Amino acid sequence: MPSQIYTILYISECRERTSSGFLVVNATGYARLENNSDKFQKLNITAFYPTDDSKPCYLPKLVEGQVLSVSNSKFAKGVNGELDLILNSASILNIPPEDLPIHQIMVVGIATATETATTNEYGVQVECVISDYLSKDKLVETPITLFHPPGSRFANQTTMIKRGSSIFFSGALTQVETNLYLELHTFSFIRNQTFAPKQMPWTTKTPTQPSDSSNIPDNFNTPDNPPNTQSDDPTTTQVSENPTSTIQKTLGRTRKNPPTPVSTPVSTPQKRNTRSSYKPKNKARKLADIASDIIAVGDSDIEEFDEQ
Repeated sequence: MPSQIYTILYISECRERTSSGFLVVNATGYARLENNSDKFQKLNITAFYPTDDSKPCYLPKLVEGQVLSVSNSKFAKGVNGELDLILNSASILNIPPEDLPIHQIMVVGIATATETATTNEYGVQVECVISDYLSKDKLVETPITLFHPPGSRFANQTTMIKRGSSIFFSGALTQVETNLYLELHTFSFIRNQTFAPKQMPWTTKTPTQPSDSSNIPDNFNTPDNPPNTQSDDPTTTQVSENPTSTIQKTLGRTRKNPPTPVSTPVSTPQKRNTRSSYKPKNKARKLADIASDIIAVGDSDIEEFDEQ
């Protein structure tokens, strides 16, 4: 996993060579770590410059006696307590070599714990490894020990480190008997989190056709699902290869034997018997009977009178 180094160093010597269309500069640099004159770190620096002037280059030309501020550069553990540095970004400082300032070597990166965190009288220590490609096919693993003193604010987190934990860190690098140590300044676990992409108004697409088959009506005819047609002749089981002839035969058979329409019962509205329609009828019948009776009585009286 990658890591980057930041420091201020002095260039003591440079050598140049050409390789694969690049001018390769190998330089030796020294970083002053403490006020003590013998406390410094030697770095073997490699810088690449394209020989084609049309290609951009963001590195200053290295010259002996320069003081550089180095950043965003890869590193690995070298031999005899030295550090190998691939220069990616640097700027020249207008400082004489005699006044080289004291500056710690700062490292920011990601490491993998190779052992469980241990606690002793000096604090908490975690054995880790930093993996990075210094070239296209050169994977380098650099062992490093992350630590912090007792009572640090990282104690609750670092004591939970297990073998295989991925750690993001930053801190000051030092070397003791060819072993690299880094005092933690920042620390956090790396967790595998899945984030759903945020839907923006211009990225939302309205579907032109329904994607869910449940939204398609049952009677929707598709080429893959033709409509289930039944023939009038129940003995016919073979489907004609020519749909036009089948339609013509069906139409001719339908014209000869037109289907009998199914009569549906029609409800006849019944006349509502109301008092107004019922009483006049009964009243008329009673008057006729009464008139007949009166006439009959009158006739009988006349006959009796004539007889007298």
